[in-house]
Amino acid sequence: MSVFYFKAEDLTRWEEAVNGIYKQQFELDLNGNEGSHQYLLTIEHRPEKNQVRIGSEKFLFDWSRSGDGVE
Repeated sequence: MSVFYFKAEDLTRWEEAVNGIYKQQFELDLNGNEGSHQYLLTIEHRPEKNQVRIGSEKFLFDWSRSGDGVE
């Protein structure tokens, strides 16, 4: 049994498919004492095939904003 947390029926109405694939993109930016973090997630939907997959996932860290004097 598969559990889908990102369902095609949850896509926004203005999403448009490219080659039958709808893409949902999420971005989370966090700033703290240790620096600046960015999390990017793309979910790809193929509703006609009832398929959902992670298209891409990235975690970025900006050391220059850490404030620890390290360059």
